[in-house]
Amino acid sequence: MFAGNVPDDVFEAALENREIVPWAQPIVDLATRRTVGFELLARWPQADGTMVMPNDFVPVVEAQGRGPALGLLMIDHAVEALAGYALRHRSVFVSVNLSARHLFDRRLPAEVQARLTAADVPGGGLVAEITESQYLSDSTVWAETAQGLRSIGVGLAIDDFGTGYSSMEQLLSMPFSHLKVDRVMTQSLVRSGAKELAAGIASLAAGSGMNAIAEEIETEDECAAMTRAGFHFGQGYLFARPQPLDLALEAFDREYTNTAAAHVER
Repeated sequence: MFAGNVPDDVFEAALENREIVPWAQPIVDLATRRTVGFELLARWPQADGTMVMPNDFVPVVEAQGRGPALGLLMIDHAVEALAGYALRHRSVFVSVNLSARHLFDRRLPAEVQARLTAADVPGGGLVAEITESQYLSDSTVWAETAQGLRSIGVGLAIDDFGTGYSSMEQLLSMPFSHLKVDRVMTQSLVRSGAKELAAGIASLAAGSGMNAIAEEIETEDECAAMTRAGFHFGQGYLFARPQPLDLALEAFDREYTNTAAAHVER
């Protein structure tokens, strides 16, 4: 929808006015189907009722150097959710997509800590999901920033592991707490060797103390296959489609209340 010549002030105003809003997709325990977390997804509603998807506007935002501002806006939404009635004091995390380039800003851990402190939210509820890992160079700055985030309890997820630019070197050099594989793995288990590869990735994650998450699960067969491979968590249309954050939180609150009531009745 957008070309690279969108005026800077269009996105500046959208970010300042919080026009870019969070939608959420739950991450579930594959065995119980209970929600264990949410991934926040940026959406930009327009005055004419249409919705601009992140693939259309995030690259332009990044090209204009406003990626960190977008990341902090989504962190604000995540912290607000963690502080709210639906998630406070409940063992659920919220992940936010951050460009790897944001890790070159040494101020990021302090900025995140300030938001967590102001909302009285522990860092363990927040996960930074690192995208565009091709921008992780040999510089030590991003590693220091990553360590800074982990030191305040914030989790780090490597996105789309095994595809694109994510690599074993990055996995070993950063203090990741979560590892995510996308549809390339989830929907390819019929291929020769794919099941063994998925099992190897799950084993690697478990041995390194990471939570392995399978993304874009759409069928019961895919869910069963990823479970057999050793994945304990997943997300995808099989469980829930992305929806506005407030609706996702309402649905989770009902789920949590019903689960608690069921335990009381036993």
